[in-house]
Amino acid sequence: GRRAVVTGGGSGIGAELVTKLAVDINGNVYAAGYFDLELDLDLVGPGDTLSAVLDDGFVVSLDSQGTHRWPRHFSGTGDERVYDLITLAGGGVAAGGEFTSELTIGGMTDTNASPAVSDAFVVTFDATGTLGVRKILASEDGQAVTGLCQAPTGELFAAGTFFGAFTLDVMRTSVESSFDIFVAQLDLSSNGDVLSAFQLGNGAAQESRRIGCLPNGNLVLT
Repeated sequence: GRRAVVTGGGSGIGAELVTKLAVDINGNVYAAGYFDLELDLDLVGPGDTLSAVLDDGFVVSLDSQGTHRWPRHFSGTGDERVYDLITLAGGGVAAGGEFTSELTIGGMTDTNASPAVSDAFVVTFDATGTLGVRKILASEDGQAVTGLCQAPTGELFAAGTFFGAFTLDVMRTSVESSFDIFVAQLDLSSNGDVLSAFQLGNGAAQESRRIGCLPNGNLVLT
């Protein structure tokens, strides 16, 4: 098959990390991750290279032959990292991660009120790369979304790690002096409103990397 290239551009200084790959029912491939300095998308013309201030996130879509379909850039004045990516039952993808300072996607910018620590985010794109849901999960302390899955009923579950106290739409976690795990159920039909959430912790440090949605409605966390 065709070799698709996503590499560091310019002088070759910088790093690129793909954190997740996903394939939809039509064979389109999606890659997510983050980079610093430059990201060369192996295209010709405008949009060939993305530039970063610090770490910037990306989601890139390729067809089944490896031809680039579209890139999406998660930019800002701080760090923006994409940690997980999944395909959605209705088409398109969801991505989650963290950012400091600010997060700009598709011309829209969200600002972190506590830029010394990270806020979490979840976004969706349809099959053409058009931005859909843009949900920020923020508090005065740090948090990040590291895992996503979609329930058989369509809701999106986001899992991750937080420090201190964390306010979601429907609950506020207890104050922790170390890292705890959170799981939030998001309604994709209402721009990611939190339907339910819970916290996992025991006084020591815990972190979650991935979450899975089972056909019977249960969840698996790692």
